[in-house]
Amino acid sequence: ERGFCAWGKVCHVREKTVLREMWRSLTWRKRSSPPSRLEHGRRDERFEGGRDQRREHASRPLAASPRRSRRDGDERRARSRSRSRDRDGSRKGSPPQEAPMRQQIAWGKQIAGRDATVQSNLRLFETHGRHFNARNLSTTAHRVAKLGTKRKERVMNDSRMRDLAAFCLRRVSDHDTQGLANVAWAFATARVEAPELFDAIAATAPPQLGKFTSQQLANTAWAFATARVKAPELFDAVARAAAPRLGEFNSQDIATTAW
Repeated sequence: ERGFCAWGKVCHVREKTVLREMWRSLTWRKRSSPPSRLEHGRRDERFEGGRDQRREHASRPLAASPRRSRRDGDERRARSRSRSRDRDGSRKGSPPQEAPMRQQIAWGKQIAGRDATVQSNLRLFETHGRHFNARNLSTTAHRVAKLGTKRKERVMNDSRMRDLAAFCLRRVSDHDTQGLANVAWAFATARVEAPELFDAIAATAPPQLGKFTSQQLANTAWAFATARVKAPELFDAVARAAAPRLGEFNSQDIATTAW
């Protein structure tokens, strides 16, 4: 140890680093396992006869450490953002993938929970809406319209409602009978203009009207009448589907359908 210290006072900075690492390796070996006589001999040889090698190694020029510029950092961040957009599918134009069913159920409970509000549901849609399935999209629209009946102006002018209408239009073929009725009722109640969505529902609903319940038939007819969307073929199909099933309609359903 004295020899290392005496040598290190006059050596180059690089030699100090080399000697320090050698001393650490020697002390680590000594602590881990007792050295044999052969190892003692090798250690002495390395300590006594390796000075020329250390001097030669210290005389080599130091390699310049790579420095990353701000431009390289910006490029790395841009590549990471592009990879995240590729995973979502928004960059290539393909629809994003739906989340697993377990996550869909958790979101559904959060949307329909007692503590849910208009803003909480819209924030949830804004964060995870691109991964919602058709059921969660229709439930979100229905809950927002139902909870926001006292603040229709605020809901009607919210840009997130137009985004919700665009996502419902994209998944219109995946909605079941309840989803179609809920989406039409929600946007008519919230007074959000979505003509393309109503046209898609008018084209998708007639083949499925036989599976609609009386309340769903009444809500669909009321939604198109309230939104003032001209859909004569849909109204004719609703009339044909409701006529033989008037016994299933209660007084409110009959009044809503007739209105």
